Amino acid sequence: MGKVILYTGGIMEPKAIRAIERIEDTDRAEYLSVEEMRTEAMRYIIFLECSGHGEWHIHRYYDPVINDIDVPYCRYYIFDGISDYVRRFISTDNYRMTASFYIDQIMESLGQFLDKVRDSGTNMIILSDDARDIRLEKGRANLIQSVVFEVNRQIARMADEVIMFEGAQALKMK
Repeated sequence: MGKVILYTGGIMEPKAIRAIERIEDTDRAEYLSVEEMRTEAMRYIIFLECSGHGEWHIHRYYDPVINDIDVPYCRYYIFDGISDYVRRFISTDNYRMTASFYIDQIMESLGQFLDKVRDSGTNMIILSDDARDIRLEKGRANLIQSVVFEVNRQIARMADEVIMFEGAQALKMK
């Protein structure tokens, strides 16, 4: 049975680098980025590959509803990130529905995705920003913050381990 690990905290916290460091010695890993990757994380993965620390794949603009993953092949996945996924998911619908509608839809797709990972024995580190740190134009911010907050809460409940980043400190919550 695989593990699901949630890394959460402020937007500028080093979640991606810490997740990569945690599994840098694995022989096969994939970084699933909902948006364009942060430069530091990409540089670190390239450094690891050049140093012979396993085989890393990078998948940009990843969507668990559309894209499949090769669960028997990789031992670890890093999914970056929940807050970007929520923002993209909601923006495709022009913000017409309620927060509970979006939460149900997102958790259904993520639940199936995480079940597949767990059942395969593969491990997943999920990165998400703290909902309080999301800054958008007025009107949309409240909806997106509400959905990110609840999705984070539900993933934390499902996760085997939860790490909260505050500044340079990593606090194990579960």
